[in-house]
Amino acid sequence: MSDPTSASTTRCFGAAVNLSSRLEGLNKHYGTQILATDRVRKECRHDFLFRSVDKVLPKGAVNPVNIFELVGALPGTADANVPEATEEQLDLCEKWEHVYRLYSERRWDDLERMVGEFLSEFPTDPVAAVYAGRTSEYLKNPPGDGWNGVRE
Repeated sequence: MSDPTSASTTRCFGAAVNLSSRLEGLNKHYGTQILATDRVRKECRHDFLFRSVDKVLPKGAVNPVNIFELVGALPGTADANVPEATEEQLDLCEKWEHVYRLYSERRWDDLERMVGEFLSEFPTDPVAAVYAGRTSEYLKNPPGDGWNGVRE
């Protein structure tokens, strides 16, 4: 029998590993590279730039999870593995948080205008493209009163 602590036989189990796997899969949907939970964002917020992406209920999870995109290292913090965020990325994140707030507040008409403005400035942003589609959907068919923003 092999040593259970060797790298070739070590296995990870549990909710955290399952959540990590689900977040990795969500990158395809949002067009992102690295998604993180709110807990990770809070732990790393002094060194890294994040932006809000969504509130999801990943398969197998019991509670909704706020997810964030890791955009880059904050200026002045050195991390060889994560490039420093550019001025454009800092600007994008600041403006995106205003857009995301409108979504959270169910302000569909304002959101439609702001997503359009955002996309005119950042036309290749994949997260904004997801929200442009959602905004159109919610303008036609607004979610019910019990809507809490959670995507399954």
